[in-house]
Amino acid sequence: MKNLFVQYYNSNPYYKFIPFLIIYLLICVLFAPPIFVLDEKRYIDYGHELLRGFYSYPAPNIRLWSGRGYSALIVAPLLWLNLPLMAIRLVNGVLMYLSLVLVYKSIRTYSSAKSATIFTVILGLYYPVYEKLPNTETECFTWFLISLISYLFIKNFKERKLDWKWIWLCGFAIAYLAMTK
Repeated sequence: MKNLFVQYYNSNPYYKFIPFLIIYLLICVLFAPPIFVLDEKRYIDYGHELLRGFYSYPAPNIRLWSGRGYSALIVAPLLWLNLPLMAIRLVNGVLMYLSLVLVYKSIRTYSSAKSATIFTVILGLYYPVYEKLPNTETECFTWFLISLISYLFIKNFKERKLDWKWIWLCGFAIAYLAMTK
């Protein structure tokens, strides 16, 4: 039974990288700034604007300084649910964890499980990511979208036939990345 559990644990990347999810969530909780820093206020304001039914103020006060993709998909729904700011910050930890899983699956397509694990762990320990984790900013979401796009490209070309489902999903992710950044 123990061997079966270890084998399943090692073959399933969602379980394999759970320690990173825990680390990322702890960083989000322990190092969250008490006030808005950098662009956080802007993304929260964008989320509130979307909930009020407009994308930007009318002319001449148009504010399209940065993309609204993050605010539309992550911030606005959580604000609509009246969840605290910490919930939005915790989503960053989950997105980074899912990015690691997607990167592992992408690398695993062309290399051994051992090398895929090593490179994914190295990526998971990349320090600049830790700086942005507790902030309500687009970096973690962007990282996730890039990982998703890479995974979908690899998955589609690995199958040696064009599957329009993956192409459409990849196109949507690329468009959403453009809307985010």
